[in-house]
Amino acid sequence: MSIAPLTLAFPRSEARDKLSLTFRTSVLPVDAGVIGTLSMAVPAIEPLVIARDLAQVGSGDQVLRAGVAINCGSITEPITSRQVILTVRDEAGRTLLTQTVDYEKHWCQ
Repeated sequence: MSIAPLTLAFPRSEARDKLSLTFRTSVLPVDAGVIGTLSMAVPAIEPLVIARDLAQVGSGDQVLRAGVAINCGSITEPITSRQVILTVRDEAGRTLLTQTVDYEKHWCQ
């Protein structure tokens, strides 16, 4: 099985305490079915994460959406993140792909 690098796509959704991004990829072979889930981590805010949206990854060309939400009430100043880490894991939890994407966001402003 091979997974093409994830590329940032539209739509994107941001709020002061949330980030939801859309990615395009292709998984071969095209008849592999469901292979796992996509999650997104934001290193600058990980200790503050209270919710995470995962995407089901299948085979073929696809558009996937993943996101995180944080608790702005637990910080005293806004935080700027500059990267997200994308991880595709199979149903057993094994990592199939890890990729870093540059994306700047100002949290809790």
